[in-house]
Amino acid sequence: MTERRLIEVVAGILYRDQNTFLLSSRPEGKPYAGYWEFAGGKVEAGETLFAALQREFKEELSIQIHAATPWLTRIHDYEHARVHLHFFRIQPDQWSGTLSAQENQQWCWQSSGQITAGPLLPANQSIIDALAIPTYFQGTTATGFNRLPANLPPFRLLPFNRQAEPHQAIYIKLADLSKPDFSTTTTDLWVMGHVNSNVDAAGAKAIIWPLYCSEDEKALHHLLAQGSHVPILILADAKTIQTNAAKWYAQGIHGFIEDQNLPDRPEKFIP
Repeated sequence: MTERRLIEVVAGILYRDQNTFLLSSRPEGKPYAGYWEFAGGKVEAGETLFAALQREFKEELSIQIHAATPWLTRIHDYEHARVHLHFFRIQPDQWSGTLSAQENQQWCWQSSGQITAGPLLPANQSIIDALAIPTYFQGTTATGFNRLPANLPPFRLLPFNRQAEPHQAIYIKLADLSKPDFSTTTTDLWVMGHVNSNVDAAGAKAIIWPLYCSEDEKALHHLLAQGSHVPILILADAKTIQTNAAKWYAQGIHGFIEDQNLPDRPEKFIP
């Protein structure tokens, strides 16, 4: 059987504010017409991913995309095509114009905890789930981490303990995940460690990446260049995060976990 050609596709999570993003329906005449998705489309020959994103949003919704941050990648097999999806996050100050449906499609603003549009395109449900993962935590690896800022709905991230389930989310070290006697009933498991590929984190909802030296950053850069299909959160001290956050966000990091037990590294410990 001949393997189907992989079609490169871009999609954008367009934000109106910190928590509200756009979904649009697929127009009549296209596969899955009437299903809801993140706007985007096929990458044309010779086109960069960002250029394709700009073109698709202009053609579909008549708005201009000035900048976007790479986020997750997914390969999904539909009945009609095998697609390689590249998701970008587009912040409120990274686009301009007035939304106008150019293909007679519908659109609406949604938040990850209150999705009213549907049905969703099959490849998009996992992206909705990933958007619900907070982007900043603070605490210690021994006792767990709390979501910040405190005025947002609480989200507790705790170390794996078979006697302390269920939790909103638990994390386990990569080495422990591979032990023969490992078992858990949680559906929200995160993995902490330097994974070599997405295969190493199969089934995990997120990856916690400890970052203590420049070698850790090089390995992370390699993983991001391949494209991660689950959100990655960097674990580091407060000063390291503050100094390097903008750079790491631009590379596709989902968020940060501040370990208060770690001493602040020198400002330039990472080149």
